[in-house]
Amino acid sequence: MLNPPKHLADISKINIDRTTDTSFIADIVCICGNLEFCLMHSGGILEQNGGIYPVTAEIDGIFFMILSVKCSNCGKSHLIFDRDYHGWDGFVCAHENKYRQNPRPELVLWSCVKCNSSYHKLTVCVSMEKEMILEDGIVTDKDGSVILDDSNWQEGFDWIVMEITCTKCDHETDDWLSYETM
Repeated sequence: MLNPPKHLADISKINIDRTTDTSFIADIVCICGNLEFCLMHSGGILEQNGGIYPVTAEIDGIFFMILSVKCSNCGKSHLIFDRDYHGWDGFVCAHENKYRQNPRPELVLWSCVKCNSSYHKLTVCVSMEKEMILEDGIVTDKDGSVILDDSNWQEGFDWIVMEITCTKCDHETDDWLSYETM
């Protein structure tokens, strides 16, 4: 079974029935036990097939894909995904990532497309085809230092998907986010 990436470990309630060797699926739960959050994103929006979705935002010529949640109970914020820090490009290629030095933009509040409520529940899926990525069992950088191996390979996930449900009107959006990290 795929373990959660470290940044999600403390806020994940694993869905054992759906999690596999290549996909980690969990509901996001605040450390206070609450399941309801305000969703924050970097600001890019795509309207497609009657739906509205967060996408990469270009701000002053720099591209961002950041998703965070703020607990409706205790107010604690939890970073769910930042393309410059998480997944293949953010974790494995970190030594090549010149964008980490840029200040993170102010995030934008997401509202339900049906009732305009700001409160949602969130399910996250990260996936990685370990055998495809770790052909030799490890990934190293240019100087031979190990970046990924059997102990942390979930950090280099290649895809992240998020499903959200409005807690006011129960409107569900499957694949609210579907983002390849490579």
